[in-house]
Amino acid sequence: TPTLSSATQTSGGFYFTITNYSSSNGYNLSTTAGSVSRSGSTVTVSGLSSGQSATVTVVATRSGYSNSDAATITASSTSAVIPTISSFTATLGNLSGNLQYVDLNWVATNQASWSITGFNGSFSGTTETGKANYVLTATSYTVTLTITSSTGNTATANVSFTTSSPAPTIITYPVASISGNTLSVTTGTWNYNPSSYQYQWYLYNDGTGQWGAISGQNGANFNISSYIGTYTQAYAQVRAYNGNNSNWESSNTVTFSPPYTPTGVSATGLSSTSIRISWSPALYAASYEIYFAFTNSYPIYQSPNFSGITGTSFDHTGLASSTVVYYYWVRATNSYGTSAYSSPAASSTVLLNFPVNTVAPTISGSQIGSTISASTGSWTNSPTSYAYSWQVFTLGDWYQFQTAQSFTLQSSYNVPGAGTTSMSGKSIKVTVAATNAAGTGYADSSAVTVGSAPSYYAAPAYYATPVYYAAPPAYYAAPVYYAAPPAYYAAPVYTAFLCSSQDVIDGYCSYINQCSGSANTGGSCTCSPSNIPC
Repeated sequence: TPTLSSATQTSGGFYFTITNYSSSNGYNLSTTAGSVSRSGSTVTVSGLSSGQSATVTVVATRSGYSNSDAATITASSTSAVIPTISSFTATLGNLSGNLQYVDLNWVATNQASWSITGFNGSFSGTTETGKANYVLTATSYTVTLTITSSTGNTATANVSFTTSSPAPTIITYPVASISGNTLSVTTGTWNYNPSSYQYQWYLYNDGTGQWGAISGQNGANFNISSYIGTYTQAYAQVRAYNGNNSNWESSNTVTFSPPYTPTGVSATGLSSTSIRISWSPALYAASYEIYFAFTNSYPIYQSPNFSGITGTSFDHTGLASSTVVYYYWVRATNSYGTSAYSSPAASSTVLLNFPVNTVAPTISGSQIGSTISASTGSWTNSPTSYAYSWQVFTLGDWYQFQTAQSFTLQSSYNVPGAGTTSMSGKSIKVTVAATNAAGTGYADSSAVTVGSAPSYYAAPAYYATPVYYAAPPAYYAAPVYYAAPPAYYAAPVYTAFLCSSQDVIDGYCSYINQCSGSANTGGSCTCSPSNIPC
């Protein structure tokens, strides 16, 4: 006998399962209402009205056996839940670029889920009250809303709408240009898909100082041949249409006038070889030309000496230093002509003078055997080279002995005009010659006295009777490094009497580093080494 589960109600019927399904080859099914069907172990009753009951009889069969006892089950369908839609609306809005969107709103009862069709695809959800937002790509829509209740019952509603883009707005502005005598303007780029464009050209009257629309000039191109002279500038307005909506935007301004005459022209000598010409900017000028002459007469039949100048100054270089006066005129140019000549400006080059000393040269170093050198000092008029004359004062006058800027000072020199000259104690100076293209200027340093060569072995004063030798520390009692002192240290240094003397004839000194006995006045001192330059 089949074993049946309890029934589960559905809208229009119910279903149940046979739990010992595998022991049977088949089943005989019958119902008192509606229709009955089986899929595997699941038996479904359908076709019942809302809340209607039915009794289902199930008899199992198996080949070679008699039918089993019947099993029955009685159940009813659920009561139907009917949904309703009381409101379904569409509200359009604008996005950036060329896009619009729609808000769909509805009010429904008994809504378990919803779905929307009519766009490029379908949308669904389960919200209790509806609001869906969609970006639009077409122009006309009919949208269907379907509401489904918990019992599977449905309700539908439709809404239709047509998109309409707002007035176009500018993204990139129109660009006006000129080629020859023809003006042209682009449309620019716009939002919201303009379908057509309109143009209007405006010209500037130099005489009245007013802008005005030119009648009949409503295309993207405009030939201005008959307007040159009276008018000097132009721009276009472009109107973008989108259905019944439109907007105007203006282009840049284009100039088609010959330039004004430059003013404020001046000429100034920069150096002995150059003159700078300067002027104020001229209206509508693309570049400038410069003319020059040696008389104050307009160079009417002369080609420009310099052209293609885009700034407002120019340096005329490569000139000779002289009192010659140059006269200059400036003209402005563009593709529509050249201005009149400016008023002239005149200048000569800066006359060059020879260098003049402002800060005297100086000598660094003055001792025999050391390096001595001369500074150049400071000069006006930009020297380009320097020369040096070193002189020693001997025999009552100054004699040159060296021409280098820097050198090692010797103890004596063979001086032209003075013979071999010992330098010790002599006065020396240097004369610096500074030269440029105009000539040479001269300046002397102060004189300095030549010192003798340094006495490397002279006993410093602070060693004459050093305090710390009077009673040497204990650790000097018998230092290891004095165990076998050099011969000239037979008596330790700190017990010796030190003295030195200099031969005033040959400039050498004797260094006395050891004396026997107590302090000595020099009579029995042993001097070693001797004849060492001081």
